[in-house]
Amino acid sequence: MGFSFDSFEGIGRVFPLLGEADPVVLDDVGIRHPRNQRARSTIHTAYRDVTHVAVSPRILWLGAKDSVYVIPRAAFAGEDAPELLVNALLVKIGEQPDGAAQLERIAAIERISENPAPPVVTRSLIGICVAVFILQQWLGIRLDLAAEMIPALVNDGDLWRIITANLLHAPGFMGIIHIGINMLVLLPLGTMVERPLGPARTICLMVFAGMGSMLASSWFGSGPVVGASGIVFGLAGAVLWLDYRRSEQLPAWWRFPRRNLLGLILLNGVLGALVPFVAFAAHAGGLVFGAFAAA
Repeated sequence: MGFSFDSFEGIGRVFPLLGEADPVVLDDVGIRHPRNQRARSTIHTAYRDVTHVAVSPRILWLGAKDSVYVIPRAAFAGEDAPELLVNALLVKIGEQPDGAAQLERIAAIERISENPAPPVVTRSLIGICVAVFILQQWLGIRLDLAAEMIPALVNDGDLWRIITANLLHAPGFMGIIHIGINMLVLLPLGTMVERPLGPARTICLMVFAGMGSMLASSWFGSGPVVGASGIVFGLAGAVLWLDYRRSEQLPAWWRFPRRNLLGLILLNGVLGALVPFVAFAAHAGGLVFGAFAAA
């Protein structure tokens, strides 16, 4: 059975989705679309709030002032539906009172998104953490004792621990899980921060978040503390700040759905408060200092 993408539902153009999902509809004032990849419910985004739209071989990204919305290409009933939808959406935006200026802003964002520089700082930090972890396995507890965050020793003058503790991770099998999770999350978050801010500012942000993380841990008497989680939370805080304050300047595929990001931060906060060996103060400090550094 075929679908016509010139069909109309009331005054809106309809782009059917597979299964029982409601179609994507363009009406006079906005676009009605799925809230996320799995939700059957839809949300209405006004044309004036659309910041950027992009299509890849797998995904359609719809950037808006309040979030970014992701629709898999496989969810559409027609093979070329994402491209047709983007073209129709841009036409609708152009018909709005301030449409020409909005299309110019979208075009400028599209140019920014072309050929982005590789996240050198983020990848370098991952490489350093992995190298330090290998060194930990060789030197054992000697390296841990010399570099981990111990508040009493920092108070006595071992200030380097505020930096070096961010590069260490737990020993043994738990350490593999510890560093694995941190690096898997650090890569996308670091990339999302480094693309708009650039390498130099990203280094400053990471250092600031790492120091803030360990200082918060020291303030609340936690210790010993190790791990790049504070930097990871700092990057999450930066991503959140950028999405709230700079959404109109970011390509849609450089962003993370805001509700999902808030949910992950809240979940990790709850786990940090409930699980004894998770450094809640370090995570909270990294989050706050990272957001502040981004600002």
